[in-house]
Amino acid sequence: MTGQLHPTSLQEARDPATLTAHSIQSLADEATEALRRERWRDAENLFVRLCRLAPRSAQAHYNLALLLKRRGEQAKAEFLLDRTLKIDPDYAPALFEAAVILIDKGRYRRAIRVLSRLATLKPDNPEIRMYLGMMLVECGEPGHALGHLRHAKRGTERAYYEAKALLGLGRLQEALAPLRTLDRRTALRLLSSQKRGVLFMDERLYAAMLNG
Repeated sequence: MTGQLHPTSLQEARDPATLTAHSIQSLADEATEALRRERWRDAENLFVRLCRLAPRSAQAHYNLALLLKRRGEQAKAEFLLDRTLKIDPDYAPALFEAAVILIDKGRYRRAIRVLSRLATLKPDNPEIRMYLGMMLVECGEPGHALGHLRHAKRGTERAYYEAKALLGLGRLQEALAPLRTLDRRTALRLLSSQKRGVLFMDERLYAAMLNG
């Protein structure tokens, strides 16, 4: 879901007083083709026109927000994401992007609220569950986090946060299980390095992994 540009369909955003629906759709198709070909400047100009002509299109505003973010215009991108969610409060791609921005700013509690809403909309999405589990661990809610992490895809990040959640609950022996799904070198590296600014090290856990 992260940073995905979406093909734009504007049937819900017709503005017959300005252009015919067919003309608006043609502009949307042209903008989408520019995205596909990675002609970023052309795509940006087309989506600016599209947002003006179809002000109720959440997809058009979302795509323009991502293009501006790609160009480093963070403030404008965030403004357009906010506008996207005013148009459609349940537009999942924009909610996810808004959550990522909040995480990058260290505003974890607000990110949890957005991700919880997303998890309600898309309960089977493993990426959303991973992010929500991560943030709950960081905010000291390991029990709540585990329910989400176990729906995330297996991998280093899930193993790390699952082990950290179990440690937070005082379940030392259980914390070994997710780490043992990784190769031994990776697991030991996780136990002796810093992750997201928080030292993740438990001498007992490290010794258990080191001894086999």
